[in-house]
Amino acid sequence: KAKIDEAYAEKSNLWTEFRSKTNDWYNNQRAIKAQRQIQYEEEKKRRDEEHAAWLKKKEEEELKKVPYEEEMSLCDYLADYLTKTYLAEGKAAQKEKDEELEKKGKEDVVAVKDDPFAGMVARKKKERRRGNLFRKRQGWEKDQIQQKFE
Repeated sequence: KAKIDEAYAEKSNLWTEFRSKTNDWYNNQRAIKAQRQIQYEEEKKRRDEEHAAWLKKKEEEELKKVPYEEEMSLCDYLADYLTKTYLAEGKAAQKEKDEELEKKGKEDVVAVKDDPFAGMVARKKKERRRGNLFRKRQGWEKDQIQQKFE
């Protein structure tokens, strides 16, 4: 019985030693995790501050701009377009530009003396149906049958 008691005592000593080592390991893991959490929170705080500074800088830049600048430029563009298109001043200016372009275009045209394409006519490309390239024409069998009986 003494040997059994010694074996149980040794077993319990080993078990308590194992528990103490695992507790140390878990405590160490908790400490590492807590340290990482603190670093993460500091990094997050730094990033939030940088983001807030960037937003503030962007807002200051927006305040420097003229309010509704894009809308004003669109309105100017629209007014210019409508003036050129529908008002008399715009039409007159457009006609002048067209006349200048016509004169310039006439000056740029050179007469062809020996036209290599003389007598040729532009034609529409023959229409081919997809898949009909190698098929017999429709009604071929019918024509053959009629020829046999005639």
